[in-house]
Amino acid sequence: MIEQITSQQVEQLNVLLIGDSCIDIYQFGNVNRISPEAPVPIFKPTDSVEKFGMASNVKTNLERLGVNVTSILPKEKSIKTRLIDAASCQQILRMDHDVIAEPIISIDNLDYDVIIISDYEKGYISNDTIMCILDTATCPVFLDTKKTDVTNYSKAFIKINELEYESLKEKTDNIIITRSSKGVIYNNIEYNVPSIPVNDVTGAGDTFISTLAVVYGITNDMGLAIEHAIKASSITVKELGVYAPSLEEIYEA
Repeated sequence: MIEQITSQQVEQLNVLLIGDSCIDIYQFGNVNRISPEAPVPIFKPTDSVEKFGMASNVKTNLERLGVNVTSILPKEKSIKTRLIDAASCQQILRMDHDVIAEPIISIDNLDYDVIIISDYEKGYISNDTIMCILDTATCPVFLDTKKTDVTNYSKAFIKINELEYESLKEKTDNIIITRSSKGVIYNNIEYNVPSIPVNDVTGAGDTFISTLAVVYGITNDMGLAIEHAIKASSITVKELGVYAPSLEEIYEA
């Protein structure tokens, strides 16, 4: 049982979110035979679901937790289309249509309790963007990035997965490494994750950094924030597609 924060504490938190954005399309269909032309499945679409992804999913997670969110996102969004076999819920193929946005360089107001930068390397978040925020902000900054050089981002808490960590040009001490079922590492401390059935890992990182930033913004306790983030993302991976758990769901888990 982890120490709980209250909905009143969450509602008083003001968060600024900046990042790349996309739309996730889940195209469901049936696969009943293999093509005679090539050894590939024949996919017959039935219905589809659209959800917000990338930083837009982070925004959804923050709103679901109950914080006040101000978001700065590009107008045009990338599109990720996933073909999913309806019978097995197995993803067959993903098609990406990336929109490379013009980078945002400066932000007028950084007077927030927490800032989250969701950088998927789609052009909107440049190195200059990150440095401008870090040089100006007086609150905690959480950075989820695909960049391989993070040596200048010492003022931020950096959340990356294990593969991204191995790709870094230089390792730094301010990194929170998510390692799927192997747990989380921060500051040489390992945090275990529960053994649960995993349906879909899509959006789990967005849920993790949203919960991490909110709990740290309230408690200033990174260990407690990581424990909450693990609980939250453990709920997300049970669902098909991106899913944003509420504070109540996290504690019920």
